[in-house]
Amino acid sequence: MRPETKYAYSKDGAIGYQVYGDGPIDLVFAMNWQNNIDLIWDEPSAARYLDRLGSFARVLMFDKRGSGISDPVTPSNPPTIDQWIEDITTVMDAVGSEKAAMVGDTEGAWMAMAYAASYPERVLSLVLINATATARRAPDYPIGIPDDVAAKIVEGYLAQHGTTGNGLMITAPSVADDPRFRKWWVKYQRNSMTPAMLRAGFMWQADTDLRSVLPTISAPTLVIAKKD
Repeated sequence: MRPETKYAYSKDGAIGYQVYGDGPIDLVFAMNWQNNIDLIWDEPSAARYLDRLGSFARVLMFDKRGSGISDPVTPSNPPTIDQWIEDITTVMDAVGSEKAAMVGDTEGAWMAMAYAASYPERVLSLVLINATATARRAPDYPIGIPDDVAAKIVEGYLAQHGTTGNGLMITAPSVADDPRFRKWWVKYQRNSMTPAMLRAGFMWQADTDLRSVLPTISAPTLVIAKKD
């Protein structure tokens, strides 16, 4: 069942959110930056996934500022990690959630990690999907992405954003050749974020490094990544 969409208000604007399910725990689902909580339910596979979360928890799902139905930000002034975790607090307070499990996907994992470090008393447990504490290669981080490779990835992803959907070959190869899924996906991209905001987000993410935060996280944590 598609949940009702509501708004919670912080000092910086409105955060669109949904709450559904009636399990014994609260679960905050922080998706990646490109999301739209209204349109995600149009994809059957995504709806099944979300329904399963709601079968054992009360799920809180939201569009972080700058994406989807939440208030926009300008590409020249993208949101900070601190503002993102403020979005979580805003939504949790709006629905009376004092403590929750956190599920963070890709960029949403940064939100979940930072929130667990900043507000340990409000985090029951942590699940990180396709997560990284930092992405850019550095002398003390040789497995990171070199700058020239990162630039090519950004330009390639921008070229397909909201048009061809060719980025699925990297992010979801199992459905990359599904015409129905691709049609939904490019519409979802267009309604999640503008190209200018996407570029600004990539540039900002390249400088994000939460490695120093990891030792301060005390919540039990499960890390999930794609095989190979």
